[in-house]
Amino acid sequence: MRRPPSPRASSQGVIELLLIIILVVIVFLSILLIMGNDIQTLVSDLLSNWFPETDGGS
Repeated sequence: MRRPPSPRASSQGVIELLLIIILVVIVFLSILLIMGNDIQTLVSDLLSNWFPETDGGS
């Protein structure tokens, strides 16, 4: 018969998950710091193409 997992094993899984999430956040922030201006330019160009400015309209 199987025993239920101990609280220690359960908390170890939570800690491992938190460490993975922290690592992913650090990588994401690093990418933003390195490529921030390029990403901002890309988004700005996309938005200006999708939603061109109009003169008046009323």
